[in-house]
Amino acid sequence: MGFGLQKEVLFYSLLQKQVVEKIPLPYFATSLSLSPAACVLAVGFNEHLLRLIDRTAKTEQDYAGHDDAVGLCRFTPSGRRLFTASFNEILVWEVQSR
Repeated sequence: MGFGLQKEVLFYSLLQKQVVEKIPLPYFATSLSLSPAACVLAVGFNEHLLRLIDRTAKTEQDYAGHDDAVGLCRFTPSGRRLFTASFNEILVWEVQSR
């Protein structure tokens, strides 16, 4: 039996010993960051795309600001800003809380 790679983010509960949430992705992720201030994930892709996923509101928003693969994304400790980096650029994003 073969196992296929799925393009998704899985949240696993150590207490329940099972996957408790699955979030499908359009591509394989190259970077990921969890906001310390809200239930928001930032996911970067090779396709020059950044996706913000709000787990509470169950919404997703795509941003195409990079000219290359998004290899790094990190929220600041306050969660108000997000830094993303590709091969030759660093972008700073203001994150609006709901």
